[in-house]
Amino acid sequence: MDSRSSVYVFRLFGRSIQQDTNARRIIIDGYLLDFSRTEYALMAVLLQHSSQPGDFAPGAELSRVCARSPASRRALSRHLRKMSEKLWPFALDILNVGDCGYMLTCKRE
Repeated sequence: MDSRSSVYVFRLFGRSIQQDTNARRIIIDGYLLDFSRTEYALMAVLLQHSSQPGDFAPGAELSRVCARSPASRRALSRHLRKMSEKLWPFALDILNVGDCGYMLTCKRE
């Protein structure tokens, strides 16, 4: 990796997830996900909080990503639902941890 490169690799649930911070891209097992700018930012926060089993991203931190919207809680839910649908083919999902936040997890069948 050269000094301009900023690709981080996460290994979660048997998947290789690459986060390219320069290009704002998420790649799972070699497949580029079609995330909007907001979805990318939310995924970056979720990945930052995925290093230990049971870690979750606080809801307040994720809400700040959607703060531009007057109905940010509703906007956050809508973005996370759309992201989940894009993660399902990789057997990944976003789990709501009560009123605490959200975490990346394996998709339950």
